[in-house]
Amino acid sequence: MLAFLSRYGKMLSYLVFVVAPSLGAAIFLYGYAADQYSSRVAFAVRTLEAAPTPGLLGAITQASSPAQLDAAVLYDFLRSQKVIERIEQKLSLAEIYNRPEADGVFRLGDGSTVEDRTSYWTFMNSINFDTTSFAIEVEIRAFRPEDARALAVAVSEESEALVNKLSEDARRDAVRFAEADVVESQEQLRQLRLALSEFRNTSQDIDPNANAQLQIQLVASLEQSMAAAETQMKAMRTYLGEDAPSVRVLQRQIDSLNDQINRERAKLAGAETVVAGELTLEQRVSRFEELKVNLEFAANLYTAALEALSQAEAEARRSQRFLAVHIEPTLAEKPLYPRRLLLTLATFVCLSMLWLIVRLIALSIASRT
Repeated sequence: MLAFLSRYGKMLSYLVFVVAPSLGAAIFLYGYAADQYSSRVAFAVRTLEAAPTPGLLGAITQASSPAQLDAAVLYDFLRSQKVIERIEQKLSLAEIYNRPEADGVFRLGDGSTVEDRTSYWTFMNSINFDTTSFAIEVEIRAFRPEDARALAVAVSEESEALVNKLSEDARRDAVRFAEADVVESQEQLRQLRLALSEFRNTSQDIDPNANAQLQIQLVASLEQSMAAAETQMKAMRTYLGEDAPSVRVLQRQIDSLNDQINRERAKLAGAETVVAGELTLEQRVSRFEELKVNLEFAANLYTAALEALSQAEAEARRSQRFLAVHIEPTLAEKPLYPRRLLLTLATFVCLSMLWLIVRLIALSIASRT
């Protein structure tokens, strides 16, 4: 008798917790659930740019190309609250998903918040991202075929708008950074030119290098004159005495040349300045060379920045990403959802497994007591 009651209790529990809910789900799905029509649209982000570099470097560059990164951004956008806000500027999701023919389970419901509509959007629609081809396929469901297609068209339009914006932002950023480099290098070149001009005005010396060369030539000329005078002095001493007027005049001339040579050499060596605080010739030459080298470097840097700006503008014109739609939004002729048989079987299998697990736990507890 107890075995019969135990067997009867198991059958009763199975009927109550498995068969009855499954039957209820079947009755609802086949009798009350509204038909749902689907519209499919598929697209990928493509780019117009130079061919990828061959070899391993090209493979690495291609694996992380801007178009592929934009595809990942687009996938996240289609599953976010932002796409709901954009679509609702054109269509009313509350109206579409609360049609009179909508059933109580799959309808959106009145008074929904934007968070509710975002969750409902991800529940009702399927958004798949192929990580191999970086293509995105979107399946939109609605209670009317024209509603599903209208939503698919809106998704396609908003996706195209996002890709265009990302492409335009990338081009604008590339050019803006290059322009900033040009402005910075131009300002640096201007400052160095002002510094060189100020140095020339302060030192009253246009080219210290040329002045140094003239100073060296002057010393060389004085040394030649002194050498000639000394040669003449040796010749005169062979037939004149030290007290001879011509010898004394020539000696004074030699002494004068020697003093002048020493002064000019001191100027070259930087041991003498005309005015206190004035830079020596050596210091002026050193400062002039420093300013000149810096100015040449800044000019080269400015030229390179201009070339980089030109290349960035050309690359911005050439590298343009766009949305390539390979499946236009479709218009359904018959409803494909809800999957009544599949949902009924899934309900039955899940409840059966749950009932079996509970029975096993109950038997395990009973065996220990």
